[in-house]
Amino acid sequence: MFAEPPLEANDGLLRQLGAEQGESPFGPWTTVDAAGRTSVPGIWAVGNAANPTALVPIAAGTGATAALAVNAELVAAEIAATSSKVVSR
Repeated sequence: MFAEPPLEANDGLLRQLGAEQGESPFGPWTTVDAAGRTSVPGIWAVGNAANPTALVPIAAGTGATAALAVNAELVAAEIAATSSKVVSR
C-alpha cells in the first residue's frame, strides 16, 4: 500500500503578513527570491515554507543563505544610519 498525503504549507503567519503565493505542483506556496525574501519587506521564508520539496540539507542551506542576506541588509542599514550622522567638515 502506498499513500500520497497532500503537502500543505504551514504558512498562516506568512499569509497574514501578506506574503505573495505562487502556484506550485503542490498548490499555492509562498513566493521567495534566491535569498528567501518574500514580497513583504523584512520577511524571509526558508525550507519547506518556501520550497515544498526541500529535504533537510536543502532546507538548512536555504536557511544559511537567508541568514547571510538578513545580515547583509542589517549591516547596510547600520552603515546608512551611521553615514547620515557623520558631519562634514
